Amino acid sequence: MLRHVSTALVSLALVGAAPALAKPVPTDLARIGKWEVNYDKDSCRLFGKFGTDKNEIIAQFTRFEPSDSMELRLYGQSLKVDGQFFPVAFDFGPQENLQKRQALVGSSGKVPMVLFGRVRLDDWSQTKPSDVAPPMAPADEAKVTTLTVKAPTGKWYRLALGRMDTPMAALRRCTTDLVRSWGYDPSVMAALKSRPNPVGSPGKWVNFEDYPKTMLAKSANALIQFRLDVDAGGTVAGCSILSQAGETEFADTTCKLLSKRAKFVPALDAEGKPTRSYYISSVRWTVGA
Repeated sequence: MLRHVSTALVSLALVGAAPALAKPVPTDLARIGKWEVNYDKDSCRLFGKFGTDKNEIIAQFTRFEPSDSMELRLYGQSLKVDGQFFPVAFDFGPQENLQKRQALVGSSGKVPMVLFGRVRLDDWSQTKPSDVAPPMAPADEAKVTTLTVKAPTGKWYRLALGRMDTPMAALRRCTTDLVRSWGYDPSVMAALKSRPNPVGSPGKWVNFEDYPKTMLAKSANALIQFRLDVDAGGTVAGCSILSQAGETEFADTTCKLLSKRAKFVPALDAEGKPTRSYYISSVRWTVGA
């Protein structure tokens, strides 16, 4: 059996927008209760519960640094399917810009989970490396009130988010505190002239021979989100796993390899001097026929 590993260090947000799809009438799910923000060690998570009984879905938005992009996960028994990767689609309303993705499917305990990858409330997606995302203002966030998704099961749901400016403000406060907890000055990081820039191709930091043998034998897959602390000389000074969908061995292997192989042109501060900073990206480990 021919197997392969995908190691491009890019987030799922790099998947471009697909041609418009015809959307059937979705099942409407009202939000139950208030949004909750969880201050984790390496991320900020926003939770909302939608629907009841068999249609209950929990939406989790995660930010790993100050940014307009977030990782989106959905949890619920109505999302259960057999397999690991499935086509999904989503858009944030009332604007319509439906996007397609290959989602990673798994579970949290006994609750099915669907990982959509990186998303933005304005449905913007990067189609080429030179594309730069426009900043989102609170007024833009306030216009977003729904999330429509096509689940791996093929069913459509519309989650009544409500105005998103207030929960996004809570996430911004959390990510500012997060950067400070890592030992960085948030104002200095925000004023950088340039962030750490990889030397050579990040896709060569991890290759097929690196696939953990025990995971290869099980045809196991994973998506690992990581942070590298980069010193003023461009050397990796530390590696932290921010999020993982897959077994722990993938996370351990990822940090071990990146700490050894990743090299950078260091970040430049507001005066153009090299300074310590951090680099956040992901490795997607996949194996198949």
